[in-house]
Amino acid sequence: MARIFASKGFTCLTPCKHIFESKATMCKVPDWSYGKVNLQWNEGKFKKGARRPKLAKELSRNQLDALKENTDPTKKYWHEDPILMKSPLSRNKHPISQWAEEEESIKQNSIDKGFSDAPIEASDDPYAEEPMRCVLCPKNFSVPIRPSWKNPKLLSQFVSPHTGLVYKKHITGLCEFMQCEVEREVNRAQQFGYMSTKMKDVIYLKDPPLFDATRPTRKNPH
Repeated sequence: MARIFASKGFTCLTPCKHIFESKATMCKVPDWSYGKVNLQWNEGKFKKGARRPKLAKELSRNQLDALKENTDPTKKYWHEDPILMKSPLSRNKHPISQWAEEEESIKQNSIDKGFSDAPIEASDDPYAEEPMRCVLCPKNFSVPIRPSWKNPKLLSQFVSPHTGLVYKKHITGLCEFMQCEVEREVNRAQQFGYMSTKMKDVIYLKDPPLFDATRPTRKNPH
């Protein structure tokens, strides 16, 4: 084996000796090392600043009694007292206005004068919308009106002049109970021959309408 040696532009080849290490110089690698890193350098040592917490059995009787007196048994161990504001601004006195009395008197005078112009306290709101009622509701009349097959003049108000069918309740505005009664009495009047089945009777076409069929009062459920 040879080694190349270069110096000042000259290159030469020099033999290289074989290095053999004797068995006497080779020592056993310790178990705690891995290469050149000592993995046990920190074992058995405490870091600076770190303190081992004391156990309850290592404290004296007086220390235990002092801890019991300072701790509140009703609070959890993680409880912390609320932070109190100790800013000097909270202790500063605010300046007193020299016109405070005049402002208070003017305010009181305006309140006294406003009593004469105050609105009348009414139990009912005059602008509140009236509750929606059907046309045949008995609360609207002193004498309750019930639809009957003997009164085709009333029943014809709820019948379409083009088809002879009864308008639905989203057009008539009737409640569920009155709507069912009107439909039942109309069918009964048609069976008995008091009303036509395909159109509205001509003698009832000029009667004043109880509702506007072109403007439904409710949303169409269909």
